[in-house]
Amino acid sequence: MVMRPALRIYILSCFIATSFVQFLPLSAGVSDAQPSGWQLTASTGLKESYDSNIFLQSTRPDPAIAGAAQPNVASLITSATASVGAEYRLTPTFAFTAIYTPELVRFHSAPSENYDIHRTALTANVRGNGTILEFQNNTVWTDGSTTDPLFGGPGGAPAIGGAGVRDRRAAFVERGLIKLTCSLDHWFVRSSAACYVHNFLTQQMSRPYYANYIDRSEESGGVDLGWALTAKSSLVAGFRYGRQTQGKLNGTDSPFDSVLRRFIAGFEGEVTPWLQLNLLIGPETRSFAPGTPAGFDRTKTLLWIDGSSTLKLSKDDTVVLALRRFEQPASTSVSIYEDITTEVTWRHRFNEHHTLAAGCRILRGDWQAPVNRDDRIITPNVTFICAFVHNCSVEFGYSLDRAISRIPATSGREYRRELGWVSAKYSF
Repeated sequence: MVMRPALRIYILSCFIATSFVQFLPLSAGVSDAQPSGWQLTASTGLKESYDSNIFLQSTRPDPAIAGAAQPNVASLITSATASVGAEYRLTPTFAFTAIYTPELVRFHSAPSENYDIHRTALTANVRGNGTILEFQNNTVWTDGSTTDPLFGGPGGAPAIGGAGVRDRRAAFVERGLIKLTCSLDHWFVRSSAACYVHNFLTQQMSRPYYANYIDRSEESGGVDLGWALTAKSSLVAGFRYGRQTQGKLNGTDSPFDSVLRRFIAGFEGEVTPWLQLNLLIGPETRSFAPGTPAGFDRTKTLLWIDGSSTLKLSKDDTVVLALRRFEQPASTSVSIYEDITTEVTWRHRFNEHHTLAAGCRILRGDWQAPVNRDDRIITPNVTFICAFVHNCSVEFGYSLDRAISRIPATSGREYRRELGWVSAKYSF
């Protein structure tokens, strides 16, 4: 795995900012309700699932394509999870948390899809007089198959690259974020740097219909200026500068690397005691180097959105809305697309032991010309959670995926998938 220059800059900025901690004017003005010292946590879980369409195929492939994924292949799935975490708190100024979560997943009817996954999460938070330094880093290493499926239906890979199949393959994903916020009276200045790296560890082939997965990454940084409307809400305006890259396909580098400039404005905090809103929105310009195919707009301006809101309808009912819109390189083709997610979830608490959640998520992938692809995945879902005692819970869930392609004669991108599960978790 080659470390790109922008990633090296990101890592260096994290080191510099973390080193800066020793110069912060630490203060006991922060609440010291939580005790200092080390705290260890651990949990274990078991999940049994039924997936009605593990390859996300509802159309029979061309019979001439040997080994192509077949439609409506179902399987029972067993997954076992463990988690161990450590938190160190130096009240009231410093907190650090590290969590490691391995998971083993086994497909009873399709052993080729078995995989193990290793997740790590690191967070640090340092507070001083009007200064907050926050650091987050999450990694996911998937130890799965190093060969990819063949999608032989009309239109190729399923909607939005078939993430459910893709994410079982060998890969390494890292997401990092560091923020430094300095407050003065009603104003604050917040600088940040973020990094996303998605390296696929599967083989690439020139074989027709083979789903080659292509590495991608994004590094960005910028500054926000905020003005406090109230003690719990602020108006924000900011700017981000960064770079997205797409890796090589069978030895040929992708022409879809780009430089991004993002201007954002929005609101963060409490609108009313029953409505919490965090919304950042603004135009984003992209600059692509010459080498992109004919018909591709190398200087397109896009709308970027990152928003969520929480509505407290009553003491037992909460509704969460989320909307995200951004552009990124595709994972299964040399191309770029807008990733648009709209999601709503209603959660009802019957009592301290029983909770019901229901919602719907709509994913849209809108590819830029000359690629002709416009996909949607609509997923209603419901979950019921029983917490019999404070450290043990059981969850029952069901979801239905309906994938739609808005391009004629591409039925291979469309599918229907049902997923049901029951899981148990015990915390030590």
